[in-house]
Amino acid sequence: MRLSEKKGKGGAILPCFFALLLLLSACASPAAPTQEASMPPQDTLAPPPTETAVPASAVKPIETEPPASLTPPAPSPDAMPDVTQTPAPAITLTPTVTPSPTAKPAPSPSPTPVPTPKPPSVTVSVDTPDGPLLDAAEIPFTDGMTAEQALRAACETADLELKVRAPGTRRAYIAAIGGLAEFDRGPGSGWMYLHNGENVSQGVGARIVTEGDALVFWYTLEYGKELTE
Repeated sequence: MRLSEKKGKGGAILPCFFALLLLLSACASPAAPTQEASMPPQDTLAPPPTETAVPASAVKPIETEPPASLTPPAPSPDAMPDVTQTPAPAITLTPTVTPSPTAKPAPSPSPTPVPTPKPPSVTVSVDTPDGPLLDAAEIPFTDGMTAEQALRAACETADLELKVRAPGTRRAYIAAIGGLAEFDRGPGSGWMYLHNGENVSQGVGARIVTEGDALVFWYTLEYGKELTE
């Protein structure tokens, strides 16, 4: 019994002894050969990676989105009202200019109207028992005018028919005026005339008139007896 116990104890001590020797030998050996043995050859090592420069234009900034709670939702185009802004009209301020008082010119005296000289004339009238055929027509006067010439000018102005025997002579005699002829109203009827209100027995071709004279030719029924009554 005791011998077997001794062998068992001795068998346990031997392994411990050998382990101690190995530990001591490992500690006593230099570290460099161990490192060289553990490192692979340099030829088998991969070259260090080379750094490639990246241009700044190719670098894109990192876009960061704001938190969803801080970004308001964009309104849709259909929901937005169509508001057209009308520009306010431009206001132009016009300065007020007060005109200086000007002296009024003195009124010039109005010219005195100068009367137009009246051309010389002769007044001719034609009267009948039935009423006047020509009422005081003014005929332009010419020097040396006869009663016949004045009567002819008046009948042409009033468009009255005139018949004269021996016209243009001193023996000129009135036969009819306005269609009324001698003896149409009886044997004593015919034409006579007054010169400035005076009954004249001289023929119309021989009677000379002057400026402003009045001649009245009238139709008698009894040889002029109407003047004496």
